[in-house]
Amino acid sequence: MLAQKNFFALTRLSLNARRSSGFLIAVVVFSLFFIVVNIVIPRSISYSDISHLAANVGPLALTAMGETIIILCGEFDLSAGPVISFINVIVAYNIRDRADSFIIWLIAAILIGAAIGAFNGFFVAFMRIQSVVVTLATMFIVEGATLLISPNPGGNIPKSFMQLFNGNVIPGVLPSPVLVLLIAALIWTAIRRTRFGTGLYATGSDALAAQANGIPVRRIRFLAFVLSGCFYGAGALFLSAQVGNGQPLIGSGMLLQVFAAVILGGTVLSGGRGGCVGTILGACTILMIVNLLLIMEVPLYYITIAESMVLIIAILGSSFTRGSSIFSYVKFASAKWKSLWEDRKARSALFHEARPRLSDINWRMRENDELQGSWWQKWKTRNRDTLRLVLPAYAFLILILAATYIVFGRKVVNQNYVNSLLRLSVFLSVLGLGQGLVIMTGGFDLSIAQLISFSGVLLAGLSMGSNLSAAWAIPVVLLMGAAVGALNGLGIVLFSIPPIIMTMAMDGIIHGVLLIYTGGKVIGVVPPSLIWFVNGHILGFSPSVFFLMIWVIAGIFLLTRTQFGRWILAIGNSKTVARLSGVRVGMTLIITYALSGLCSALTGVLLAGFTNFANLSMGRPYLLPTIAVVFVGGTLATGGRGHYLGIFGGAVLLTAMGTLISGTMIPIAARDVIMGLLVLVAVLTIREKAIP
Repeated sequence: MLAQKNFFALTRLSLNARRSSGFLIAVVVFSLFFIVVNIVIPRSISYSDISHLAANVGPLALTAMGETIIILCGEFDLSAGPVISFINVIVAYNIRDRADSFIIWLIAAILIGAAIGAFNGFFVAFMRIQSVVVTLATMFIVEGATLLISPNPGGNIPKSFMQLFNGNVIPGVLPSPVLVLLIAALIWTAIRRTRFGTGLYATGSDALAAQANGIPVRRIRFLAFVLSGCFYGAGALFLSAQVGNGQPLIGSGMLLQVFAAVILGGTVLSGGRGGCVGTILGACTILMIVNLLLIMEVPLYYITIAESMVLIIAILGSSFTRGSSIFSYVKFASAKWKSLWEDRKARSALFHEARPRLSDINWRMRENDELQGSWWQKWKTRNRDTLRLVLPAYAFLILILAATYIVFGRKVVNQNYVNSLLRLSVFLSVLGLGQGLVIMTGGFDLSIAQLISFSGVLLAGLSMGSNLSAAWAIPVVLLMGAAVGALNGLGIVLFSIPPIIMTMAMDGIIHGVLLIYTGGKVIGVVPPSLIWFVNGHILGFSPSVFFLMIWVIAGIFLLTRTQFGRWILAIGNSKTVARLSGVRVGMTLIITYALSGLCSALTGVLLAGFTNFANLSMGRPYLLPTIAVVFVGGTLATGGRGHYLGIFGGAVLLTAMGTLISGTMIPIAARDVIMGLLVLVAVLTIREKAIP
């Protein structure tokens, strides 16, 4: 009896240790960096240092706590940064130096965050759309709305309000920032012990099993987004108290740090394990790393690279286990090469004996005995699903062209408009192929914005306006883009890093490398031949338009007439089934992301020719549109189905829509709002039933 009790006690202790392993690692990592900071700083850490650290880490910690709640239930939220900016601007323009105003806007900020979280949660939990898609659309909607309210910094945060977050509760003993973080940690601890907290972990661990045990999975997911929005609101208040005014883009650079803090805090990206207390320590660790780099006089350009590398290294730290993908691939490769070495001669002899002769092969096409009727009816039957996905893009394109004709009249009924429309569609069409291939496999590529900018700048810097130099500079840039994409694929395949995390980290790395390469300035000159290729004329059309036609034909052929295209769709439907069916899943994914990188690099080259120069932010406006054209073109957000003809139609549609908006009085910031709503509408229209 005693032995049985000891056994159960040891088992319970083992389970608790496994659940707390992430938090223990977060404590160890935080302690190590704390010791390093003490060694580097020549004096002992004082009360003011602790207060300063807590004040700086507060906004990041509270925002990362909200992200942690989302990840614990098995989802992702990309809208955290813009939500912070939105609340910051609203509070800065409305708060007054009165106690009642403080209370009202403290509550209002949290409720605004909760409302945006409820918007996300509704589409994720009840409409069953991928959280990455919903929150990416929300990110642009909220960012556009923020710029509509305040395109420039403004407003004012009263100093007495700032003291609530940056002052002292007990001078010399308890700083206000520390108290705020303690309250947040206590709130999370109380939530974790509720039935909602139990359901949150159960949903993240296994949604189907949780639902089978009576846990309301949909309601848990919805409430998780609402609760995370409350933490975003608190983070925005803390940040507002630090900056003292409203800044519409202040939260745009936080997302990388937020995910790094979550992972360093011991939360597992697959959901179901971790917690917000560890996230606070992770945020402190991130801030200490940044401070160490500043103390060591490392240039600011390297900070983004360091944050991205911390994010990747933190994920890799949990990848080197016996059950991880890298060990599975190594074991499989070893067994494969051993088998090839031992059976080479036997298989070679068998191949030569069984190899059929050309005269023995029946080359006649087998008649289709399954479909009856005319060729037109057979064609419609075979392509019914494809037409259902592709035709809406072209139907909406006709409506947009009709609206353009109504607004501008006969000015658009000419060859110049058609040439301009197709020439501007080149960029989204090229990007759409790469992003479309990635989405069809069930992933996303968020590194395209910085890769476009870096490719354009690199081309201008290497060629320096020389047509002769462009002949070798363009292939170099395209190979660089493919290599970056292949690195994304390797991280995803070998180390099981989620695509959005891997590509987001790569985006940060490319941004840092771009700043180091250029010094923050525009360099280089675009070759005249490239400018002519994009903007010149042959028979009344730009050469890039003829290139576009060839590109579309090649894209359709790749997806519909090659084994690679069939493998991509098979992987999107089910990686497990595809692997059991003989599909080389890992290699196909690596090639897919390499093609996406190649398309991004090619877009950067073409954009440099279009604008006659390359700037450091030329790729920024293309992140959401390239995802929008894929969804509008009929590709399913969950992967497994799509057609490049639809993606091309989506590219022309969005270009025509942008042209129409440019000729009206609609503000530029409203385009992001329209684009985000368009993505949600497109995904809602073509979505399929998903598991709970």
